[in-house]
Amino acid sequence: MSNPRKLLQASRVRSELEEYLSRWDLEIRLESPPRHLDVIGTLCAVLLEKLQNIHGQTVETDAYADRINLLAKRAIALWKQPVGRPSLRVVQ
Repeated sequence: MSNPRKLLQASRVRSELEEYLSRWDLEIRLESPPRHLDVIGTLCAVLLEKLQNIHGQTVETDAYADRINLLAKRAIALWKQPVGRPSLRVVQ
């Protein structure tokens, strides 16, 4: 990957992916709605695919895939209703 254009493109995608991974983590900690978390998760998966198309399958892209899987599991676990926890209601 010695082409300068590919290096620049990979750098841009990598920085955008890092930004959205951080945002996804923040949204999980803020207990955002499931639909919002799904949108950010899908965007991260698309950016990872774009990075893999540019960069190829590397240790770096595998690490990003693992990070996305962990965040997805956290997002799912957040909105699973544990036994004994009351359902969330909107108070007017």
